[in-house]
Amino acid sequence: MLRAQELGHGVFVPRAGFSRADCILQIDYKNVSVQIKTATLRDGLICFQSCSKGYSNGSRSGLTLLYTPEEIDYIGLYCEDLQKAFLVPVDLCQKQKSRLVYENTGIACIGCPSAQDFEF
Repeated sequence: MLRAQELGHGVFVPRAGFSRADCILQIDYKNVSVQIKTATLRDGLICFQSCSKGYSNGSRSGLTLLYTPEEIDYIGLYCEDLQKAFLVPVDLCQKQKSRLVYENTGIACIGCPSAQDFEF
């Protein structure tokens, strides 16, 4: 959210009830919903969870819930290892654990998009 503010985008945080989005960003006069996640750098790949654990009656139900394009537009990532933020369309994150290629280290990551396309 801080990176979005630094770039001059509006940042709005839902205040009531359960929401799959952590914030709404106003980018180029368009509101987009974003779920924010922490990412780590491993062997040249930016790795992150693109799901949440389900809750039922205030306790963890054990369900793994992927985020969908009907719920949010993007997953916003912050990778402390790189001190960089990324904004990834949620439709590219349809696995429990998602990855972006940051640097080519020879490790195969079939179907993994390049992180540079989503740096924010």
